[in-house]
Amino acid sequence: ACNIEKEIMVLNLYPFGTHKSKDLSSMFRKIVTDPKFVYRDSYTKGRKLRRHFIKIMRDFIFNSIKPKCIICLGKETISDFTYGEFEEEKEGYYISEKHKNVIGFSRKGSWKKRAKEVGKKAAEIVKQRKDNI
Repeated sequence: ACNIEKEIMVLNLYPFGTHKSKDLSSMFRKIVTDPKFVYRDSYTKGRKLRRHFIKIMRDFIFNSIKPKCIICLGKETISDFTYGEFEEEKEGYYISEKHKNVIGFSRKGSWKKRAKEVGKKAAEIVKQRKDNI
């Protein structure tokens, strides 16, 4: 029996209580300007710290977890995780041509229909990747 759920990773890079990407950017800016932040000299801009955080996550996911498919929760997550290399396939549903095993969906509105579509696409990706091994 195939346990497909063991092949799929659901990723939320930013599980913090933010309502929009402006809030997230503001949070990273606050971190790098906080006098108690010990790496202030290395990360002078919030965006630079954010990129470093993403790189650490990508390295860990691709080198240690190695999922067949990654489902990104939210447009900001897929945008950052693919370094902006994604497009909207349908309203609220995202794919990446460069990163074929990475898909995502918007956290806004109703998830019911979107989650079903993403689940079907994730199953297809897992099957394709298993067939190519």
